Amino acid sequence: MRRTRKKRTLFLKNKYFWFAFLFIVVVCALSYFLFVSSFFKIKKVNFVLPADIDKKPIEEIVESNLNEVLFKSNYFLFNASETEKEIENQFLKIKQVKIARSFPNSLNVNVFERAPVLVFCVEECFLMDDERIAFEKGEREGLPKVFSSEELTEREMEVILEVFNFFNQKLEIEIKDFVKDDYLTLNTVEEWKALFDFNSDIKLSLTKLRLLLEQELSEREDLEYIDLRFSKVYYK
Repeated sequence: MRRTRKKRTLFLKNKYFWFAFLFIVVVCALSYFLFVSSFFKIKKVNFVLPADIDKKPIEEIVESNLNEVLFKSNYFLFNASETEKEIENQFLKIKQVKIARSFPNSLNVNVFERAPVLVFCVEECFLMDDERIAFEKGEREGLPKVFSSEELTEREMEVILEVFNFFNQKLEIEIKDFVKDDYLTLNTVEEWKALFDFNSDIKLSLTKLRLLLEQELSEREDLEYIDLRFSKVYYK
């Protein structure tokens, strides 16, 4: 018995035991304070989003993710990237969501919408952004209108936007719409067409077009088309 008591006494006097004990107590207390106490529980969520995007469904997703699992509403444990992806995947009109923590218990949710660069029409017309995502039904003035039975490739979109900007800014000729097939047809308000090859040097084609319009076709009342798909330009 004496030997057992002596061992226990020596054990309790061992400084390493107390260091280890104190370390465990500090870790447990710190863990409770950081992850369990209400001090770091997220209490406020600030939203910054465009006026035409409904806040309520986004707010519901954030609140659901905060309350879904125990401690998930904690400042340190909240999964911001998972929530960002969930919102982006549910709403096509939203291009990006950025959620930032604000110490010690707030979130700032910034929502960025897609900006349309053209109107894409199959049976119906949709607004399409620079990633070629048709995100909203409808049309908008000032954007190129494209009719096509197939999806646009990245190259095809680049050509359409470059041609559209050239006609608006350099030639100041109003475009009615585009028709995308194996080649690109541009219909003007003046009732003549311009035909382009997607695989050709589009800058060279546009330069040829401008020279032709300036030197030979300043009067275009009877013009039907200008074909720029080949090395030689044809018109009628």
